[in-house]
Amino acid sequence: MKSKLKWQKGVAAVHQAIQEIDVIVKRLEQNQEQQMQLWLRQERIIDMLCR
Repeated sequence: MKSKLKWQKGVAAVHQAIQEIDVIVKRLEQNQEQQMQLWLRQERIIDMLCR
């Protein structure tokens, strides 16, 4: 009985860790998208200045 409870707690901990990692990954994806938009904007400005 105790081993089943330990197993359930372990599964719950893994599930919690996965949720936390998912939040971090989504935040990283958003940051990456923002960086890409900034880079594209800078490229357009540089292109205009070069003309």
